[in-house]
Amino acid sequence: MADCRFKKSKEDKKKPKQEETDENVFIGETFALNWYKENEQEIAFMGGTPLNEADWCMDSGASEHMCNNLDFFENYRKVTDERKVKIGNGTFLKICGVGTVELDAWNGQEWIKTKISNVLFVPELKINLFSLGCALDKGYEMRSDNLKCELVNKNGQVCAIAKRQEEDPHPICKDCLVGKQHRSSYPASQSRASRTCELIHGDLCGPMETTSLGGAKYFLLLKDDYSSYRYVYFIQHKSEVKQKIAAFIKMAETETGNKVKILRTDNGLEFMNQDVKSLLEENGINHQRSVVYTPQQNGRAEREMRTIVEASRTMLHSMNMSKIFWAKAVNTAVFTLNRTGSSPENIKPPFELWHSKKPDINIFKVFGSKVAAHIPKERRLKFDAKSKEGIVIGYSENTKGYRIYFPQKKKVEILKDIVFLRDENERTKETGTSIISEEEEAGKIVSETIIEMDEIQEDRRLESDNESEGDERTGESSLNDDYASCEETEELTKRYELRDRSKLRKPTAYEDYEVNFTSLVEENEPQTYVEAMSGRESEMWKRAMKTEMEALKENDTWTVMKKPEKCELIDSKWVFKKKRNEKGDVITYKARLVARGFKQKNMDVCNAFLYGKIDSDVYMSLLQGFNLKTNEICKLKKTLYGLKGSPKGWNNRFHAVMIEQGFIRSEYDYCLYVRTTKLGKIFILLYVDDLLLAGTDKQEVLEVKSVLNRCFKMKDFGNVKHFLGIVIEQKLEEEDCIVGYVDSDWAGDNIDRRSTAGYIFKVLDCLISWSSKKQPTVALSSTEAEYAAMSIAASEACWLRFLFKDFMVKKEFVCVKLYEDNQSAIR
Repeated sequence: MADCRFKKSKEDKKKPKQEETDENVFIGETFALNWYKENEQEIAFMGGTPLNEADWCMDSGASEHMCNNLDFFENYRKVTDERKVKIGNGTFLKICGVGTVELDAWNGQEWIKTKISNVLFVPELKINLFSLGCALDKGYEMRSDNLKCELVNKNGQVCAIAKRQEEDPHPICKDCLVGKQHRSSYPASQSRASRTCELIHGDLCGPMETTSLGGAKYFLLLKDDYSSYRYVYFIQHKSEVKQKIAAFIKMAETETGNKVKILRTDNGLEFMNQDVKSLLEENGINHQRSVVYTPQQNGRAEREMRTIVEASRTMLHSMNMSKIFWAKAVNTAVFTLNRTGSSPENIKPPFELWHSKKPDINIFKVFGSKVAAHIPKERRLKFDAKSKEGIVIGYSENTKGYRIYFPQKKKVEILKDIVFLRDENERTKETGTSIISEEEEAGKIVSETIIEMDEIQEDRRLESDNESEGDERTGESSLNDDYASCEETEELTKRYELRDRSKLRKPTAYEDYEVNFTSLVEENEPQTYVEAMSGRESEMWKRAMKTEMEALKENDTWTVMKKPEKCELIDSKWVFKKKRNEKGDVITYKARLVARGFKQKNMDVCNAFLYGKIDSDVYMSLLQGFNLKTNEICKLKKTLYGLKGSPKGWNNRFHAVMIEQGFIRSEYDYCLYVRTTKLGKIFILLYVDDLLLAGTDKQEVLEVKSVLNRCFKMKDFGNVKHFLGIVIEQKLEEEDCIVGYVDSDWAGDNIDRRSTAGYIFKVLDCLISWSSKKQPTVALSSTEAEYAAMSIAASEACWLRFLFKDFMVKKEFVCVKLYEDNQSAIR
């Protein structure tokens, strides 16, 4: 049986290479056939690739000649008994007769007529078989070499020549392909781009197991094929890839003067989407993609990813640094490779090919090195320390300085005046660094400390361990590092003149408490219009601002007019907030125009403060986002966020609507409105402009919601799960009373000797009220301190009972059990 291509390939690898490449197939070896009589059946085993019907195959294994064409026979006679040939696939072929066949044979010089006797007629046979065994039995000899096989008679004359067939040396076996087929090898690409930006390789790495210092989980790598220059962008979500590619295209074309021609990536969904497709089509860029599951076709980007990740991992582990610095390490690795790595022109680094100028390689320092950073006199008092210890985590692209991380304050600054510390006991000055003496400071006007816009954001966000790193990338020109305006720089300078809040000593009374306020602070919210428009969520904030401006116009909030000669003009600003669900995920982006810069809470009643009326003339200037002429201002017709009368105006309007709808305001909590009808009870709880609505009849609840929607622009969030930062779960249970627990220490404050009292109240095993505060008087004994605490708790219990009556709870439920552990106070 002929060998399959897999077996042949293995054997060929073991054989020494030969000059000729067409010697692996010989016609006589294409088939192997044996037939013999077994149970009155002739058995044949055959395999290989069939030839043409007129061809004859010399078979060294066949014991008889066989032919499939009756026209070739002479002296033909039918076979009387039934005989069959069994071939390799298990089927049987019928033998119909036997006879003599005349054919033409080539002896090396001419074609001669030759007769073959005792040839079996098998019409279903695919190829004619010439039995080499029969020829040898008749006295012929066989001589063969790499090209042919010759039959020689007793006189030494060549009677017939069989030539090797030029076909696939490895016959294909489908079954072997099913079980053994493997991927082909990938030859190294020899092509190169002829100029910068002709071909850009791109790939995305992530998500990382640890979020970076700035909140990134991925990094996008873009590499120029001609120069091998790399850019890296750090992002939180794959949806940001399109924005980074757009920024890269503009920057690359500006820096090199060449247009990007081809972008080559894999088939990741971050590249294979309509947004990226539209972007590339608009810029006339051809998007080349690798075959699915074939990253080898994007090998230059893949190999570059490995180089960068391995270099970053090495830097982190060599300095025993946390994984949260992975983005800084990647940034540093790319910065270094661009200036010292190889390129198609070995004598020039990638930086020089990309920028047409030589890089400065004297700035390189060990990643993670400890440094002593000089503190400018503007940031310290006379006898304060003049330096502080930090860690080098990278370089600045647009400033001649180093990125220094200060672990105590969790802040990153770009500084020049630093000294590298080799160990804790030795401090050695390095080239390009200095410590400024007081004599030098006398002639120095401005400190060399430079803080970029992204570093300002780091100052604001690193305190909550969430510095924004989404716009950080490596390249000579910064795409997304926006600089602060003059007004913001002045505000920043003033802010730094404040005392260091981390050095303030907390009150003695709270030394035994560990409180984490980070969950109460909204993170990643822009503080200014510039931050909102330059951040990675700019599109979200633009939509929120558009919604706010449409609401202001719909409510007819102001009239645009020329500025009067004598008028008191108030300022306005944008305030940006995120509304989150019970899991902390952002569900709504809010942008509010606020008068005089006052802040406000997130809204459920859309633009609630715009419903109040204003009695006096109020003029306001508008800032970014409004297309007004230089001398135009706004005269307010309705209240606006930030005005002192706005909250009262909104509350009066809401109260009027509630009274009109038959609601009664609770005497014990003015935020509670109750209405009783034949259908049941309905309650509305108001906190500024957040509403909780509850009722015993579903239809009544729907009617009230309809009224509120007619009177105000509302947002319905459905069944309450999260309200004012509290996660709410609803259960149907019964309990007979309110349960309270009260306790107090005695003279816990060593300074004023006053005691601290605390209590909690539960209903249905849920905490509804709690307090912990210092008592107003000094207790002379523990009994007195506990008794005073019970008095405070009893006062709260009485208020809860009255409040529950407003909720129309059954009378037996409105009882209070108060637990106290001091027997003397109880008696």
